[in-house]
Amino acid sequence: MSVQNPTIPGALEAKGIDAAIIDLQTFLSFELTWLSNGMGRAYKRKKVRPNQAVQFLPMVYLGTSKYDFFDASPDNDKEGQSIILVGNRTPIDFQRGHYGYSEYPVSLIFSANLETINPILLLTEDFTEHLMDNVRQALTRDILGKSYDLEILEETRDFDEVYAEFDINTDAGKTNKPLLPMTYFRFDTTITIKEDCPSIPLDRCTAIQNNLTQDDIDNCIIPNYCGGGFSNTYSMAFDGVNEELEAPTNAIYDIERTDSFTICCRVNVASFAAVQQFIAKHLGGRGWYFGVVGARLILALEHAGGAMSNKLQVRTVASLTAGVSYHVAVTYDGTSTPGGIKFYIDGVLQSNVTLLNNLSMTITNVFPVIIGGPINIDATINVVRMWDIEFTQAQITSDYNAGTPTDPIQQVNQIIGCDMGDNGLFGVDTWVLPDTTGNVTGFQSNNMEFLDRVAAI
Repeated sequence: MSVQNPTIPGALEAKGIDAAIIDLQTFLSFELTWLSNGMGRAYKRKKVRPNQAVQFLPMVYLGTSKYDFFDASPDNDKEGQSIILVGNRTPIDFQRGHYGYSEYPVSLIFSANLETINPILLLTEDFTEHLMDNVRQALTRDILGKSYDLEILEETRDFDEVYAEFDINTDAGKTNKPLLPMTYFRFDTTITIKEDCPSIPLDRCTAIQNNLTQDDIDNCIIPNYCGGGFSNTYSMAFDGVNEELEAPTNAIYDIERTDSFTICCRVNVASFAAVQQFIAKHLGGRGWYFGVVGARLILALEHAGGAMSNKLQVRTVASLTAGVSYHVAVTYDGTSTPGGIKFYIDGVLQSNVTLLNNLSMTITNVFPVIIGGPINIDATINVVRMWDIEFTQAQITSDYNAGTPTDPIQQVNQIIGCDMGDNGLFGVDTWVLPDTTGNVTGFQSNNMEFLDRVAAI
């Protein structure tokens, strides 16, 4: 996308309808190749011109310290633009012990310079209809995977209806901007947003006693609040080819073979290969990784490359099933022995098989921590966490059931925390997902695309 003027405003901590608008804004900028300006939330504001003529124009806030607004009226310096208009929210449903929902009227307005976009195609077909279908298909696909719903109520290409709230049509004589050869169309929609989780205790039994459904429990949008585990809004889908997340190099990740640790995450593997890695600090045969060999969980601690070169590798007997979501965990006690490794699937301790057992040298290295690689995995991953202590089975169960361990020592000893796809800073080419432990600045994406942020597993 070629952004001209203004630049797309960003929001550091957008919530509610503003967060939804930023999602739409970003999504449309990716999906609509002809869209040169992805405007944000617009307001109807009165503008008095030097000749005292009064107009009502769509004004988009630029996010500057002076609270400046940009006049988002259509003109020829943009190939295409979207203006997202938002009215007042209307509560539509609330029951005690359940979520509340708010509904917002949202209108997406597009003005497009047809000659600039494709002058040849313009001569051979009704190009406005083509553009409207382009937008409609984008909005009605499974595009959001988020905690809100979008519904198209009406669409129009009549100029007076497109800009019904504004005085755009009376602009002639007040400005020197020509309005042709422009086309205009509009989608009137509603966005329905789920509010925060109800104020109930964490445990599942009390949640059920308060009339929360299993869907309420499993799809809570506030991490660490409701019981049942699946507490994050998003997951990340890795393609098994070149997509991964990288953490900045930090000494806190320098795990030695004599150090204990625990790794937990939620995974849904689409297809299995010889070796794929959920998370690793490993390259050229040196370091550590947790992943799958075939369809079985594996933990490897290795000093150097080569089939038998000073390694400890242990895998599970049980296999995962492709397309099924699991909570997987591994603990290690620092003894450099197979007996020091324990695997858990959905909180259940697993039987193991030893592949290699001759580790006696260092495994530390200068490589970064990678989620989803560097031996790339074809899977969806969520809530990746690591601690520098060995968890008990009760603590693994706590992570499986509650989404976040509740014992303070577990929080103190946590060295990695990535709630995949939540609260990230999403750019065109690079995403940065926050590190919930605060140990590093965040996890930067490599080759991740907008649609790789998917619904939580």
